Amino acid sequence: MKKIGVLLSAGPGGGVLQYSQAIVDAAVALPADYQLCAAIADPLWEGVLPPRVRVVRLRNTFWNRFLNKLAHITRLPVALWRRTLAILDTNVTALLDEQC
Repeated sequence: MKKIGVLLSAGPGGGVLQYSQAIVDAAVALPADYQLCAAIADPLWEGVLPPRVRVVRLRNTFWNRFLNKLAHITRLPVALWRRTLAILDTNVTALLDEQC
């Protein structure tokens, strides 16, 4: 089974909706042997996504914002961030658990 993940970081409204919906529609059109996963930041996506798409809710917690700010302030290279601080981010952990 193949997995495809989509990150829907903005809410379902405006121009972002049409672009994101086109991506989701293309993924849903794939054969059934593809497992689909969508990481969403806005809970309004849950009513828009088809039942075939597994939803992973991203959390905007103080801790995750702190880690993001820390990475930017220290100008930590992305490769180093992925090997160190990323595992502390609950959203990264959720996405790794889904393997998509």
